[in-house]
Amino acid sequence: MMAAHDWLALLAALLCVLAVVSPRVPTGILGSLGLGAIALAALWSLDDWHDPAMALNIVLGGVSALGLKVGWRVLRKPAPHLRRRGDIYGEPTELPPTALHQVGGGRK
Repeated sequence: MMAAHDWLALLAALLCVLAVVSPRVPTGILGSLGLGAIALAALWSLDDWHDPAMALNIVLGGVSALGLKVGWRVLRKPAPHLRRRGDIYGEPTELPPTALHQVGGGRK
């Protein structure tokens, strides 16, 4: 019979692996390494003969990699969205039929 710790370790490993392979979670390289380390340590903790201190060190390394990734994303703020001059000034004007081929999205 598996203990509660074993079930939680399997769940943590599964969630970390799903986050790495999911296209909806923007993990990047550091995030993938951190989540992979956490999953590896969670699976390693299932072994009865493992060194708990080493598993904890791997988990802390993974959390550190995730912290570096979050810090990098915060420091590297994206540039603000720039608007075209035509979007800001004046009313929109109707395009002549000869210029419709230059606009993406088809014809009228």
